[in-house]
Amino acid sequence: MAMADAEAYPEFTELDLVPPDSDVLNCVATPVLLNEIGRRRIDEIIGSMLRIANGEQGNPDRPTLVGLAAPQIGVSERIILVGVDAKGQGEKPNFRIYLNPEIVEKKGELIRGREG
Repeated sequence: MAMADAEAYPEFTELDLVPPDSDVLNCVATPVLLNEIGRRRIDEIIGSMLRIANGEQGNPDRPTLVGLAAPQIGVSERIILVGVDAKGQGEKPNFRIYLNPEIVEKKGELIRGREG
């Protein structure tokens, strides 16, 4: 799977992180249909996600993220970015894009609560 770069995706209407109490974060996201993959709308959502996740160096209001899910920007679709080599401290990780991810195995105790 190739790493993702924000410049490879077209500009989308300006999206930003939704507040933690946003309803979209408590809904089951819609799967991305096979015939939508590679279409402009999905590419635009991914482009927006990459721009948000990459943040702005030195700007505490726009930090670099290690992962992001589409619902976190108000889009209820099953799209996530994961910084596979994230080290923290503001360094930009290489992101992998996952469409329709599923948890197929879990280990250990489940702890309920909000992240952060």
